[in-house]
Amino acid sequence: MSSKTIKNKFYKYPSLEEGLNQTKFIPNYECFLFKRINSITSVLNGDLETDEVNRRNNLDNWNRVLTNKLFKLHETELFLRVHFERGIQDNIIKSNEKELVDGIQFQYFVEIYYYFYFSCLDILAHILNCFYNLKFKEHKIGFKEELLNKIHNDDIKDLLNEFNSSIKNTREYRNHFTHKFPKNENDSRTNLSHSDGRNMIHISMGNRVKNEEFLKNIEGSSKSLKILLDKLKLEFDDHIKELKIV
Repeated sequence: MSSKTIKNKFYKYPSLEEGLNQTKFIPNYECFLFKRINSITSVLNGDLETDEVNRRNNLDNWNRVLTNKLFKLHETELFLRVHFERGIQDNIIKSNEKELVDGIQFQYFVEIYYYFYFSCLDILAHILNCFYNLKFKEHKIGFKEELLNKIHNDDIKDLLNEFNSSIKNTREYRNHFTHKFPKNENDSRTNLSHSDGRNMIHISMGNRVKNEEFLKNIEGSSKSLKILLDKLKLEFDDHIKELKIV
């Protein structure tokens, strides 16, 4: 088997110019505007019912967490785009020393991207649970149909379910990274079958998802998330005073 030497001199942080060049292709995520309240003062003064204090507090805290996660998602996409644009090979054996390092870095940030992406969606599910008073227990909350279909606003429910359906491939990639054989690894596993009383073994041909396909999926999924968050922000802003959340 051929071997490659990884040289640390090729591990380079994105330059300012590289960052500026790639940032223009990445969505600028905007979070929601739920305001912080003093929970203790609100309860002691009787300004709000305890349920409302709890809801406002949770909306503010989950929104802060979402803001931080979206920043990490943005930075992860920036890094993987920089490494891709520096030039990488799908076949490691054909890579030179520089391409090898950038290829490793690209694959590293691709996997992290899917982690942060679905982490953002689960945090968004917590916000939806609070905003619409769905009353799901925290350990049962996730960005799933069970929660989304409980939302009484049909337009928002349809928006969320349409988005959920549009990221089918994104979810499949994430699940393979997390629970199954990774899609960025050459799959040469054998499989057994039984036919006509005989056991047969089948050998995979080393199929994998190419780097460009990962980048295409990441570009599409990040744009879809941006559109979803912007539409939800309009919904929240339109009803925020009526629901007494700020």
